[in-house]
Amino acid sequence: MAPRVAAAPVTVNLYDPETGQGSVWREEDAEAKLAEGMISEAAWLEIRAEKAAEARVAWLADPDTEAERFSLLQQACAAKLTETDKLVQPDYPLSDTDRAAMFSYRKAIRELNHQPGAPWDGGGELTPWPEEPTVKKAQEA
Repeated sequence: MAPRVAAAPVTVNLYDPETGQGSVWREEDAEAKLAEGMISEAAWLEIRAEKAAEARVAWLADPDTEAERFSLLQQACAAKLTETDKLVQPDYPLSDTDRAAMFSYRKAIRELNHQPGAPWDGGGELTPWPEEPTVKKAQEA
């Protein structure tokens, strides 16, 4: 006769919002722990995300980080240029109009860090990104 194995209890991660300490509780004990002030993992992750966002805003507002914001802006610009690299290759089928629009867009990206107000928020929402043109792949003959 095979030994009887008990099913593992269903557990839940709960967090103390004051300390951030997490602990694992059986599902049937979770309701009582929530009533005592513990919070769910989803609530804890939301709190951490809010704190991280607040810390980023504070970091970006610090005038001593202008060089770091320029670095972030340059990284964001490089990423946008990389996204459009294939569109300006000579063998990529674009109309002359679309190719010219893409070259203009890429030039505007490269000139961002020379504009008044740069580095803004290091490539975030406050950065006046140029509008990326909508281009269509030309019909191959």
